[in-house]
Amino acid sequence: MPKLLGLVLRPGRGFAQRAVAVVGLVVGMTILLGAFDMFLGLNRLLESSARESDYLILNKRVSMAGTLTYIRPTFTEEEIADIRSQPFIADVGAFKTNQFRASAATGAGTENTSTPGMTPAAGAMPALYTELFFESVPDRFLDIDPEQWEWHDESDVVPIIMSRDFLNLYNFAFALAQGLPQLPESMMGMATGRIGISGANGRKVLNARVVGLSNRIPSIVVPESFMDWANQSVAGKPAERPSRLIVRVSDPGHPELIAYFKETGIQVNTEHLGASRAAHLLRAALSVVGGTGALFVVLAITVFGVLLRLTLMEAKTEIELLLQLGYAPGILARHVLRRYILLLAATVAVVLVALQLGLTQLYALAADSGIQLGDSLHWQTVAVAILLLLIAITANTVMVLRTLAPRSKHRRIHPQGKPHDSPKAGDY
Repeated sequence: MPKLLGLVLRPGRGFAQRAVAVVGLVVGMTILLGAFDMFLGLNRLLESSARESDYLILNKRVSMAGTLTYIRPTFTEEEIADIRSQPFIADVGAFKTNQFRASAATGAGTENTSTPGMTPAAGAMPALYTELFFESVPDRFLDIDPEQWEWHDESDVVPIIMSRDFLNLYNFAFALAQGLPQLPESMMGMATGRIGISGANGRKVLNARVVGLSNRIPSIVVPESFMDWANQSVAGKPAERPSRLIVRVSDPGHPELIAYFKETGIQVNTEHLGASRAAHLLRAALSVVGGTGALFVVLAITVFGVLLRLTLMEAKTEIELLLQLGYAPGILARHVLRRYILLLAATVAVVLVALQLGLTQLYALAADSGIQLGDSLHWQTVAVAILLLLIAITANTVMVLRTLAPRSKHRRIHPQGKPHDSPKAGDY
């Protein structure tokens, strides 16, 4: 019986059309899946740098007049509101600075005579002493999530986040020039010491610990709760207007972004926008390439559907006879779709194997240049290929069943020559 169905339902003409459909499907899936796989690799690579470049530090220019008159360039509430209202700004936060003198000491050593009460703490860090400054920003702008970032006036330790650039400057400039040991990042988590803060209301010595390194904020950051407490209880000064702002940019490629900062006289390092712009451009380019591949895939699947319909139309008389003899539409549909499904599965398998071989070599060359896109084909790409295969099979199965269904309702010929109603599904 399968041989009989094969003779009746075998594809007639259309070999050239099937070849074109197969070639189109191979090209389309290769472009689509290749672009999708590279998108995944690039997205992981650029996610961190693009996320950091979406944050900018703003400050006003320092003028000679301000230097002579000791007037600090600060931001007013109106200026902050104007910045917040810009279409390319998603969020704005203000830096708070210490209004008290601050110093820090780490490691084991003798008491520092220039700062009474500041004895370097014993620990893994070498003996160091320095005058320093503190700043704080709202917690939502921090790029790390330390477990012990919360601080209140009864806390034993003040948590500190330090810029990774500061550590690099110390390791590759100051430490080499002064003959001091270099500090690996792994040691920073063990960096404990004491900080001394002094102001109009006296002096306090507190324990401190570095809880993380920041790529986003070029400063020494302490919790806002500590900054507010120290400025009020130690310095005894009211809050001042901020001289620096941190903003999150919603659209780094907005054409008015750079022009706005130039017009308002605000200094900003626009080079930080480079990674984010590159990420947006690469994602856009890959989206266009992937869309082209998707168009090829849709056209190829459509051609396959047309060829299946032509096969059914060519065997119209034979199909009606088989239905009248008692063949269920499902049996005929399975036979018609069997070759189509095998051809589709084989095509997808060939595309995946080719992509695995090609992208492995491409990613290896990229890794040699310092661009880590991955080691081989991502599993998400394989999942997308399987999903496309299932969608194509489902769509054409529905089409074939709908084409056969009206024919199955025709009246059958009774064995004695009398017509009778079409059989029910259970009769098959």
